[in-house]
Amino acid sequence: PVIVYYSALGIGYKLVEIILIQKLTFFLADPIFSVSVVITSMLVLSGLGSLYSQKIPENKIKNFIKMAMVILAGVLLFYAFGLWPLLKPLLGLPLFLKVVLVIIVLAPGAFIMGIPFPTGLSYLGKKQANLLPWAWGMNGALSVSGSILARLVSIHLGFSTVLVFAIILYALVAWLFPRN
Repeated sequence: PVIVYYSALGIGYKLVEIILIQKLTFFLADPIFSVSVVITSMLVLSGLGSLYSQKIPENKIKNFIKMAMVILAGVLLFYAFGLWPLLKPLLGLPLFLKVVLVIIVLAPGAFIMGIPFPTGLSYLGKKQANLLPWAWGMNGALSVSGSILARLVSIHLGFSTVLVFAIILYALVAWLFPRN
């Protein structure tokens, strides 16, 4: 369960990040802007989620992770099917406003995506500290693989399918959390 949990987090995060970069390239009018804004926003906002995760009382962690993953599923469904209808009428905005809007749209998902990794590490450190290197290793290795997987799956099945796959991975995270 530990290996699958951290692998799912690594792949899931990259799937979302890569697809959002691709989906937002047209809106931001340049792939470099899209990469810069999405990666920076997701890292900062995920870091804030990570920081927030330290405040979760230990007796509420399991339920919190499950609730957060349900909310994340809703956010990812929005990214898959509602993002373009929201952004399309705003294509004429100045770049600065587009960047601000993208950051606001990314905030809920990225913030929540920052919570399960450090929370899981903290929980794992107390229960099975000998598995911490495996958690780090699998997460890192599958993050790299996730970016390639996102590209391949999106070419054949579309961006929305990749985000649905990410939802499945985050559901797996919610289910596995108490087992790691």
